[in-house]
Amino acid sequence: MCQLSNKQDQEALQESFRQLDKNSDGKLSKQEMIEGYAKIYPEMTKEQIKAEVDRIFLAADQDGNGELDYSEWQVASINKYSILQE
Repeated sequence: MCQLSNKQDQEALQESFRQLDKNSDGKLSKQEMIEGYAKIYPEMTKEQIKAEVDRIFLAADQDGNGELDYSEWQVASINKYSILQE
């Protein structure tokens, strides 16, 4: 998956992951994603944000542990349009 994007894209993915990972544990919780979405998309309601985060987790949380690690984040971000359509 990493080979499908260039270095600039990878750096942007890493930075966005770090920005969302507030407790710096290397994983994104639903709450971290909800808080991040609220800042990025202030026009969305809390319900819309929660629904969007739930959809992302349903599609991207491959191991089912309720968190996104960096590799899951990469796949979700690189395939964001197809994931959000599922």
